Amino acid sequence: MISRTDSGVLCFFGGKVVNMDIGASVRSNVIINRDCLAALKDMPDKSVDCCITSPPYYGLRDYGVEGQIGREATPEQYVERLAEVFAQLYRVLSDSGTFWLNISDSYCGTGSKGACLDPKNPKGRNGQKVSLTQNVRGCKNKDMIGIPWLLAFALRDFGWYADDRRECQADR
Repeated sequence: MISRTDSGVLCFFGGKVVNMDIGASVRSNVIINRDCLAALKDMPDKSVDCCITSPPYYGLRDYGVEGQIGREATPEQYVERLAEVFAQLYRVLSDSGTFWLNISDSYCGTGSKGACLDPKNPKGRNGQKVSLTQNVRGCKNKDMIGIPWLLAFALRDFGWYADDRRECQADR
């Protein structure tokens, strides 16, 4: 997140933090390394000018952290969890603030259904745990689950706008 601060702004390029001095209206060198929901709840209303995020995709990675986003049991629980985070973002986003979300879909796969493991990745991709995307209600094997649509509808129900330019914005 980039927020109003005293002397600069932190921008994230290719995994590196770059301090860009833009004057007295912006405080620099503020990195909040906490659970995103807890950190957002502690932030004042309308204090964030920009949020750029790419949350973990549903069921594809395990970072070994309890309560991590992306390892929920169902797509609905995943979307509900993201919507809870973005509801707090909605509160802290300034009237002129922007929110950039990179979200993609997950495919319903064989996952860990007993002996039906993916022959290409029987232990999971890249040494990680096997995907959770098996047995998704309403999906056949190799179907896209529809995560971006489910999330867009959940955010729209909260008050965000989704438009045909593939962006969401708050009604301010």
